[in-house]
Amino acid sequence: MQLRQGEIAIYQVWLDAPPLSHPGHRASEAYEAYEGWLSAAERVRFERFRVEKPRAAFLLGRATLRSVLGQHLNVDGRRIELKENDYGRPELAAPETNLFFNLSHTSGLLALAVSRDHEVGIDVEYCARSTDTDAIAEHVFAVEELMELRTFKDPAARRRHFFKLWTLKEAYIKARGMGLALPLKDMAFIRGTSHMTTCPTESGRAGSPDETEDPFTFDFRFQAAGHVDPRPDAWCFGLHAPDALHQMAFAAWHTEAVRRAGHVRPKIRLLSRYWPPPPTDGDSDGDGDGDGRA
Repeated sequence: MQLRQGEIAIYQVWLDAPPLSHPGHRASEAYEAYEGWLSAAERVRFERFRVEKPRAAFLLGRATLRSVLGQHLNVDGRRIELKENDYGRPELAAPETNLFFNLSHTSGLLALAVSRDHEVGIDVEYCARSTDTDAIAEHVFAVEELMELRTFKDPAARRRHFFKLWTLKEAYIKARGMGLALPLKDMAFIRGTSHMTTCPTESGRAGSPDETEDPFTFDFRFQAAGHVDPRPDAWCFGLHAPDALHQMAFAAWHTEAVRRAGHVRPKIRLLSRYWPPPPTDGDSDGDGDGDGRA
């Protein structure tokens, strides 16, 4: 798959589809093939999981990552070497390869963003989990965000707005590659006209096409303290609800090449998948038919 300039490919992979919806079926050829994609370090992490669903999600995440990167780099995904930066973000070990990517997963859904022109971060959350969102917001949201959150009197609407803000913050700090080393209270997403908006298109889980262009919207302003980000206007963001239970957000930094080309915002390609096909021994590019940068 070739990425055009200014384009971001976002893969959403449903985790409740076979074979990983029944991870106890260890005899599954696909499941066992995925295990062969893990590096030695990844296998150690994989074996530490004692709960089957997170274990399966980790496995599918790494298999998806290697499969997709293999397609974009035209190499066997099983042979791709990954490393972690100082903050734990996965990156390609070969620095000469110009490819940015980021991975996120939650209950039922995995998301992967890939670009050649943008530092990119992505986050996806399961909104129905039992979480005291009001208490979390008090600890991590800026004053302006808290004030806006409290205007929602309906608990369901307030919860949905919380997850929009949370996924935007997570996507941003993941794109920066610094995680929670960045102070979440010193940045804010405020509803209103933004410097970058995307036009929504119809995109649903059931019956939707495998590929959809620009199902992301963004009607927030991003602001950050100078010690956090001196160029908040160089970022663009997007929000997408894959279904009624999930919230997704991406963050992308305009590189110098993109700004020189005059691109106002990236073109988004959303691809819905279920699981990567295990490669055969003759499948040299890994197509079988995190976070990071190289």
